[in-house]
Amino acid sequence: MDEMAKPFGLNRRGRVWYYRARVPKDLAGLYKEREKWISLGTTDFAEALTQFHIEAARKRAEYDEMRKRRDSLRSLQASPSAEGFIIDREEAAALARAYLSERLSTDESRQTARHYKGGQMLFAWS
Repeated sequence: MDEMAKPFGLNRRGRVWYYRARVPKDLAGLYKEREKWISLGTTDFAEALTQFHIEAARKRAEYDEMRKRRDSLRSLQASPSAEGFIIDREEAAALARAYLSERLSTDESRQTARHYKGGQMLFAWS
């Protein structure tokens, strides 16, 4: 294996290859950890390289979606009046998840949330 051909974030632990996905700085507050290690499930470098690019594309798409949700939530909060503002059920759920993610990122908010399961908000504020 030529070390120069290895992209940043493709690492080997023991014999297995992993993708080390770093959370972008602008999204750090929405995630619990700063990076995530994803097993590529192979010891072969060529196969790992292919899986690396697939996983990297998935992570980029996830980060882009989180940015959209965060920005939607911010624009909703910044608008002086929500009168006449209509969103569908899916967008409302996405906004609620983004809001909860942001709120639950602080210790104080974690203490107030009692339960969140399977896309349904089952919590009570104390």
